[in-house]
Amino acid sequence: MLLMAAFTQIAMMILISVITLMTLQMVLFTEASNLTESATVHQVQEPTSLREEVAERQQEHEQRESPVINRHQRNHCNHRNQCNQRNHIHEPTVTEEVQSVGTDNTVQQEQQEAFHQSERCPHHPHAHLVRFDPAGQAWCDKLDCWDCYRLMKIGEALEYRCLTDLGGKVVIDQGMAAWSAFVLSQRPFLVVVATEKAIALCKAMGIEVPDISGEVKRLVEVRQLIM
Repeated sequence: MLLMAAFTQIAMMILISVITLMTLQMVLFTEASNLTESATVHQVQEPTSLREEVAERQQEHEQRESPVINRHQRNHCNHRNQCNQRNHIHEPTVTEEVQSVGTDNTVQQEQQEAFHQSERCPHHPHAHLVRFDPAGQAWCDKLDCWDCYRLMKIGEALEYRCLTDLGGKVVIDQGMAAWSAFVLSQRPFLVVVATEKAIALCKAMGIEVPDISGEVKRLVEVRQLIM
């Protein structure tokens, strides 16, 4: 009986030990599973956070570089436009140079033609004997041309003042060019009328009317001038 009691007690102790060991194993397994799951979740979250951080830093870097690139591009465009403008201003085209040369030649031709025309009587260009008024215009010995020459000499005595009629209307503007344009463009009758007004102005101002009677025979041959 004592042996059976001892054997039963030993069996119970062994059973209790086995149960305890199994319980301990189950606890350890549960803790190991929890640790594994926690590590897995942490590993999954860590790469995700790292990728998000890298993406944010790359975006910030691109945002900082974008204004710099745009500013460089604008500066480059402005510099290129300024260079194009300078090239356009300082490098005339062949067409512009040709036009400039043509314009200069035209002006020279007009000046030469005007000079040669002034050496001829404007009313009688085939006359060979002429006299020159103070403006350098040639006049032949015909009566109407003599009147033009005389008016220019009186205008010289008046210092080419403005000539008006009794009503104050301007007949000839002030200046040698205006007096010369008048005798070149007006009819002989109007030249005679203007001469009478010019003589009256000389008398009113106490200016001696030029005596040009001695110049009647003072003529110059046009052919000798041209040669």
